[in-house]
Amino acid sequence: MATIRRVVAGHNSTGKSVVSSDEQIAGAEVPGLAGFEILDIWGSNKTHQYPDDGTKPAYSAFFAPVGGYRFMICVIPPDPEIGEVTDGDTRSDAADLEKTEAAFPGLLETFDPAIPGMHRSATVDLIYVMEGRCELELDDGVRVKLAAGDTFIESGTMHAWRNPYGVQCKIIAAIIGAELAKDA
Repeated sequence: MATIRRVVAGHNSTGKSVVSSDEQIAGAEVPGLAGFEILDIWGSNKTHQYPDDGTKPAYSAFFAPVGGYRFMICVIPPDPEIGEVTDGDTRSDAADLEKTEAAFPGLLETFDPAIPGMHRSATVDLIYVMEGRCELELDDGVRVKLAAGDTFIESGTMHAWRNPYGVQCKIIAAIIGAELAKDA
């Protein structure tokens, strides 16, 4: 599992800036998807307010509601070879689905069961590719090739992450709750 250092600034009782926490946090592998990992760094279900004590806000749903946000790192492993079956087989069984729902509540309900990996969330996702390469596949079959240093704004579209490049890809995602336009 990947780990990163998370340093959080907050305010003391007199309103002065302080480092309220400085810790290593670890990612969690998505059950049934060998090598696909998510590091949940920070988030909130509502507009952040300060001054605060720097405590991580409580939230349970994977995706942020309108007014909320999430900040995370995702590790996208290389796609398995066609027909390859390993201990981390990407075909999920019922136990994996239950584990995924427990670890990442609401994530699975965004997926189209007919198309592996294809999903849509009511969010705008601000993506930065930290390392490696990957492809973002849209529901019309178009694949957008992304490499380290590229950015992508994903605005509530049906999409899937693919990695046909043989090495893992790491992306940073700031996910902001959004709603469908009334005239759409």
